[in-house]
Amino acid sequence: IMNSQGLYAYFLLNTQSDPEHAAILTDHGPVSYRQLALFTDLYDALFEGLPPASLVEIKGSLTPDMLALMLCAWKNGHPFIATPINQPHPLSSDPTYWGVSCTITPAGQRTIRAIEPVDADPSWAYGIFTSGSTGKARACLIGCESFSQIILFMKNTFSIRSNDRTLVLNPLTFDLVLFDLFGALFSGATLCFPSSEKSGNPAYLSAFIENT
Repeated sequence: IMNSQGLYAYFLLNTQSDPEHAAILTDHGPVSYRQLALFTDLYDALFEGLPPASLVEIKGSLTPDMLALMLCAWKNGHPFIATPINQPHPLSSDPTYWGVSCTITPAGQRTIRAIEPVDADPSWAYGIFTSGSTGKARACLIGCESFSQIILFMKNTFSIRSNDRTLVLNPLTFDLVLFDLFGALFSGATLCFPSSEKSGNPAYLSAFIENT
C-alpha cells in the first residue's frame, strides 16, 4: 500500500466483507464495521481546504471517536500525528515547528496553522516521536508501504482472524498502539475498548475481559 487513501481502502475491504461484524466493543455496546465507516464520514468537513497530504495533529484520548478520526485523515489523504489531550507532548510547545498544518479533535474543533506543510508526501502514513532522551523529541514519519508491511507481518505471524478480539490498553504515547489498532481492523477482528476511567481497576478490567 503506497498512500494513506490506500490504507483506508484496505479498511473498507473488511467493511464490505462483513459490514455488521463488530469492529469495536465498549461498555456501551458494539460498533460495527459499517457504523465505523459511517462515523468517518462525519469528520470529512474537518479536512476541507487543507493542503494535499499535509500533516495533521489529531488530539484527544484513545477512544472509538479518535480511531474514526485517524481513519478519516487517511480517507482524505493526510498523514497524522496522534497526541494525548491532557499530557505534555513535543507538539504542545510549537506545532508549526513539526510542520503540522492543523490540529483536529474528535469534538469537531479545528485549529489551522498559518504555514505551508513541510515536504508533504502522500506516501506518509503517520508520525511518532522519539523518547527525547538526547534532549529533544524528534518527529519520525512512517511510510504507508512500511506500515502496511508490518501489519501484514502481524496478521500472518499471529494469525489474526475476524473472530479474534484485541484489548486496547496502550496509550497514544506508545508507538506500538497503532499496530494493535490496525492489526485488528485490517484483519476484520474486534477492538475492545475498556473505560479509560476504570481501566486501572483490576476487578473492572477482569470483568470487561470476561464479558467481551
